[in-house]
Amino acid sequence: RRVHGGNSSRLFLMTQLSRRQAGLTDIVVAGGKAFVKSHPVISFSYVVGLVVCLLGNGLKPSPELVREMEHDLQKAELEYGEHLEAATLRLDRANALYQQSRGWFGRCDEICLRNKATYETALRDYEYFHQNFQNELTRANSKVGVFSEYGVQEARSLFWRMFGHGQKFAKQQTMWDSLFIGIGAMSNDESAVEFLIRLVISLVMNFVLGVFGAFVAFVWNIWSVAKAFGADMFTGTAFATLAILGAFSFSVTWILGLFGSVAGAVYVVAKSAGGDRIEGNRVRPQPIHYRTHVQ
Repeated sequence: RRVHGGNSSRLFLMTQLSRRQAGLTDIVVAGGKAFVKSHPVISFSYVVGLVVCLLGNGLKPSPELVREMEHDLQKAELEYGEHLEAATLRLDRANALYQQSRGWFGRCDEICLRNKATYETALRDYEYFHQNFQNELTRANSKVGVFSEYGVQEARSLFWRMFGHGQKFAKQQTMWDSLFIGIGAMSNDESAVEFLIRLVISLVMNFVLGVFGAFVAFVWNIWSVAKAFGADMFTGTAFATLAILGAFSFSVTWILGLFGSVAGAVYVVAKSAGGDRIEGNRVRPQPIHYRTHVQ
């Protein structure tokens, strides 16, 4: 009888936990359907962005176009590379001398004025060589086009650079937050659970802000990729739009994955705590006492 009572209790516990899990899944699915119905444009854009992320590898240019592009790139490097490097060094030195000779509140004496003139001359030389070098690079890249594998790879490299900056910001901010949260927990006599909850909330918010900032920076800089490949207004706008949709879908998916991971961890902890509570509160079978009859 005791074994039978224990099996019944475990079966009741598993049934209750299964119902909770099924109820949570139904809530998530219903919420997703309601969002799609109420926001069809955002949902369609999200799907298009996912397709761009998964299948948008760019067009493969012909070997002749690739050879022409590589030839023009080498030509630009030979013609302007050394001049641009030398102009950059002159500009750095002239700027350092000019900044050192400036007085308080921007005051500038005769020596400062001469250094300023030298700096402005160096700046004009740098801009001349830099602009010509960029023009040659654009002319070379235009041979394959912005929708080629090279253009798509450049856009992806830009996104991963911005995404890396966002992750770095989130990690640094979380490190400082953990320090101040720990100090506050010690002064307020908070429990370890309260400290962990505040730390997890801070971590999630920091990473959301980091990903959002990376997305905004990518949107701000994506037009430079289209411009670097010599795209016209229509082609550049189409490329930038698809790239932004891809970045949007990836960012949203990453954030949803972060929330799902945190929610899953919380659910596992709550599930374990709920199981222990149900197991502790279940009615234990009472022992059966047999009377002995004396004849």
